[in-house]
Amino acid sequence: MTSILCSHDTQPIPSEHFSEFTRGRTFGLHEPQMSYCQISHLLEISLNTVKDTILKEDQDGKERKCRGRYPKTTMLQDDAMVEDALSNRNTSYSEIANKVAASVSAMTVRRRLAQKHLKK
Repeated sequence: MTSILCSHDTQPIPSEHFSEFTRGRTFGLHEPQMSYCQISHLLEISLNTVKDTILKEDQDGKERKCRGRYPKTTMLQDDAMVEDALSNRNTSYSEIANKVAASVSAMTVRRRLAQKHLKK
C-alpha cells in the first residue's frame, strides 16, 4: 500500500537523467495547457522536476544552467558582439554595447568576449 503523501507508486526520475525525448514530451504536454500536476502523474516525474524543466527553457532562448540571474543577452546577441569585436578591433566595449543591445553595459560586453576567449 502506498502512503498518502507519496505522489507516485515508483521512484521519480531525477531531472539530470532526463533524455531529450522526455524533455520534449514534457514541453509537448505543456503546450496544450496541461497542468504541471497532470504532466507529473502522466510521466511519473516529480512535480518540482516538471516545473524546473519547463521554467528553465521558458526564458526566450536564455537558458540558465546554474543559480543566479538570467543572462541579459541572448546567444544571438553574444555572437553579434563577438563578430563586431573581431571585425573592428578599435571599437570600445560601450560602442559594441550600443550597437548590439542598448540595455547592456560595457562590462557585460567585456564578460561575453572573455567567455569566448577574446581580449581587447
